[in-house]
Order: sequence, then C-alpha cells, then structure tokens
Amino acid sequence: MSDGEWVFKLLSLFDGDACEELRWRDDGDGLVFTVDCSDTFYWGTADCENVTEADLPQLRRARRDARGCPDREHLWPALWCARNRGMRPMTAFYRVALDGPPDSGVPGTLAALFDAAGPPRPSTLEAP
Repeated sequence: MSDGEWVFKLLSLFDGDACEELRWRDDGDGLVFTVDCSDTFYWGTADCENVTEADLPQLRRARRDARGCPDREHLWPALWCARNRGMRPMTAFYRVALDGPPDSGVPGTLAALFDAAGPPRPSTLEAP
C-alpha cells in the first residue's frame, strides 16, 4: 500500500470525538503519526504511542470493540494504546474516565476491555 493509501485509512478511523487523539509531524523523512495518551498511564506526562501502517488492524479492532460497549466508546484510542503496551491505564484513569476502579468492569464494558489489556497496577502517583 502506498503512503497515501494507508494514511487516508488511518485518518478515516479518527473521526468524531477521537480526532483529537491523533497527532502527526514531519520528521524530514515523511509524516510520523502518534496517538496521544497523555495522563493515561502516568500522571503529568506528555505521552504518545507511535502508529505505523502495520497497526491499522489493531486500531480497527480497538474501535470496533469500544463501539460494542455501552460506556465511553470515544476512548478507543486509549484502549489501543493500552493493548499495544500490554498495560492497564493508571487507576485514576478508571475513576475519572470510566467512573469506577479497575476490575470493576462488567464484561462487555470498556473498563473490562482495559482490564484485559494488562496486569493490575498498583495505585500510585509514581512511574515505575
């Protein structure tokens, strides 16, 4: 697939509320895409996950899975980041974004999908 084709497919995924999570820059060799996940895994961080053409299937999967949940489907980019890292968001993300603590997610909810992304994390303000 040419650079243009996959870029258009990527851009088409990030519509609606999710459009603010996709970032890009020109590093001199072409466009570099990232998904913003600031304050999702650690407090007070400017954080992102790099996106390549190979990530398109998993991005589509995260979007599809989140749309099947009754709560906050616009958080699917953060779900993709969690799955990509094999890491749950910090506990505060659950309380603020998902209205509940980790492991409280009913199957079929977004909290349960985040729980499945990685092992439990300690509730701390410090990065490991």
